[in-house]
Amino acid sequence: MIEQDYLMRRIMALFAAIRRSWERELKHDDPLDSAEQLELALGQAVDFDSGLLLSLVPESFASMVQVSGTDQRLVAFMLRSLALASRLRAEGNDNAGAALRLQQAQALAAFYGVPDEDWAIDDAALEGLCREMDEAGRRNP
Repeated sequence: MIEQDYLMRRIMALFAAIRRSWERELKHDDPLDSAEQLELALGQAVDFDSGLLLSLVPESFASMVQVSGTDQRLVAFMLRSLALASRLRAEGNDNAGAALRLQQAQALAAFYGVPDEDWAIDDAALEGLCREMDEAGRRNP
């Protein structure tokens, strides 16, 4: 039970970062700062230094996450975080950073066998995720 609570706190914290970054994107706020804040939250969610973890080439990134025993449910939010960070970096004209985040997401998805459509990050998918997480929060306060 304690482990389950810990996992849910990590998921909820990462979801909150996804939501904040997306809301900032909708307001046309600084996309690079939004990406950096989201990436920081991603590192915290898996207890890694985000600067180190996110500097790894995609395959090494995915290996580190897998070796650490990261739960599949958390990986789903990591994939969405990476995809959104990629989108934000592209909006901020950091094309190299955007490409790296997308490649890291693809490598992680491949390691965990997650199909691309399961971590789509378009606005409709984000709205659905927000509704789903809000409902889960109401059921499990």
